[in-house]
Amino acid sequence: MDSIYYIDAIKQDTYFHVAGVIPREIGNLHKLEILYLQFNQLSGSIPEELFNISTLSGVSLANNNFSGILPSASHYWLTNLQVAIEDNRLSGPLPQCLCKLSSLGLVDFSNNRISGTVPSCIGTIPAKIGNLRKLQHLQLENNHIVGSIPRTISNISSLWLLNLNTNNLSGVMPREIENLHKLILLYLQFNQLSGSIPEGLFNISTLTR
Repeated sequence: MDSIYYIDAIKQDTYFHVAGVIPREIGNLHKLEILYLQFNQLSGSIPEELFNISTLSGVSLANNNFSGILPSASHYWLTNLQVAIEDNRLSGPLPQCLCKLSSLGLVDFSNNRISGTVPSCIGTIPAKIGNLRKLQHLQLENNHIVGSIPRTISNISSLWLLNLNTNNLSGVMPREIENLHKLILLYLQFNQLSGSIPEGLFNISTLTR
């Protein structure tokens, strides 16, 4: 079983679905690269052992019934990882260990019950914990995230989608956001943001909404 590379159990119709929990033993699949289990009826917590798999590059657990907090293991060493866990019942804060995923490509935790502040490294390039310069897609809408949008978000030079819609973010929109020259989609509505929109934002030629 440890030679499995790819698991795809996407629900194809209304007559077939996968239920139950993801066992902790999934961490023994040492060669697993892709895990697609979206649109099923899986429940319980997401085991931390899943992220012990160093070869893992794509995880989609969207549209299930997962609950509990997001895995917060401190040993994340994955590269080029894409994670989509939207439309579940996950709660608690975003784990600071996200900051160690130096080649993180996609994050979608939208439509959960996530609370707290955005990790301090989102948008920064900290020397000790790596950087997120390859992040292209950051989607955290419809949670309970508080605090302000960090100015250093402009350091994510590859970002083309930023969705922080429907949270409890406050403060002003940082002027540095206008330095995201590859930005195509920006969603910040339904927060508590104040102040004016940076003028330079309108000069981003790729921005459509």
